[in-house]
Amino acid sequence: MKKLISNLLLIMLSTHLLAQSSIELKVGENLSYRLLSGKEFFDETIELRNENESAKILPSLGLTFKKNISPKSHLGVGVQFTKLGYVLVQYDDARWPDEIVNGQYMPHDTLDGFKMGFTEIYLEIPLIYEYRLLERTKWNIDFGVGISPAYILNGRNYIFSDREGDSEWPINYESGNYNRFQMPLTAHFQMNYSVSDKLYLLSSIGGAFHLTGYFKGINIVERFCRVGVYVGLGLRLNS
Repeated sequence: MKKLISNLLLIMLSTHLLAQSSIELKVGENLSYRLLSGKEFFDETIELRNENESAKILPSLGLTFKKNISPKSHLGVGVQFTKLGYVLVQYDDARWPDEIVNGQYMPHDTLDGFKMGFTEIYLEIPLIYEYRLLERTKWNIDFGVGISPAYILNGRNYIFSDREGDSEWPINYESGNYNRFQMPLTAHFQMNYSVSDKLYLLSSIGGAFHLTGYFKGINIVERFCRVGVYVGLGLRLNS
């Protein structure tokens, strides 16, 4: 009898949790920023990048499964594809990236300007905890924190030169100079609006700070962060 009761309680508990679970599909745009610091022969490269680099606005797509652990909090796990990058513009009569070694620019004298674009696609596995800050009949606001282990799938460089013409090439991640695995810390606010018992619309804004530096084995310290805005659709399971 005790075993039967315990099994029934487990079934009831799992059913209760499933009834308060949801799946969310989100699309959005990310703005990323990278600030470098270092010393020795990288000084000119770092100064060039920090002074002339600007962020790109690039898309993101994700699917998240969430399960309530209390009336006001829940855990989530998902999969997300994120595209990040920047644009580097330089019109200077004394600098030109004649050679690129391990992602660094080795300039020489020229009278031409250039524009360089850089993009990477990340596969992320977001792990989040959310707490409900405010709840009304039709809508609510959650605050979430977490980590989002990421792997760089691929990346490309693009050069647009007044003299050399356009060119592009893939990044050789196998050269050993890049950290292909990244570990971002994340935080966000999300607002949900119910359109039915099962469906709800969502919008969120959040940011991430990458704990892992992009380069390895060279004397550069990197601080990389991003901000994103998302909209999407959520489905409550067994509601």
